[in-house]
Amino acid sequence: MRPLMITIMTFVLFFGSGRGGAQTPNDLLRDYAQLVDWGQRSALLNVGLTEQQVIQTVGYGPNKVEMQTCGQNSRGGAWSCKLYTFGDSYYHLTVYFHQDERGWVVNSWSVFP
Repeated sequence: MRPLMITIMTFVLFFGSGRGGAQTPNDLLRDYAQLVDWGQRSALLNVGLTEQQVIQTVGYGPNKVEMQTCGQNSRGGAWSCKLYTFGDSYYHLTVYFHQDERGWVVNSWSVFP
């Protein structure tokens, strides 16, 4: 996976993304994130995977990590959850984790849009 990412980033760096001007590292990551099929990546996930297993499955670390309160309307009540977001604000995969005896494990995930 990493060789593909390096190849894509090199191509974008040398040929640009059509917007003109020099490419910054953030531009390169955004361009790469738009090429990733998050739906396909999400199909590889399973409930109960650890944080490290998710990173290995997706192929790299999250672009954003947040702590939130989840399950406010569930029968079991609210619980602390950790969110990993891969991609950008326009097209991304978000993985929701809860804590158990093994640490943070996957509870669910969603792809936007």
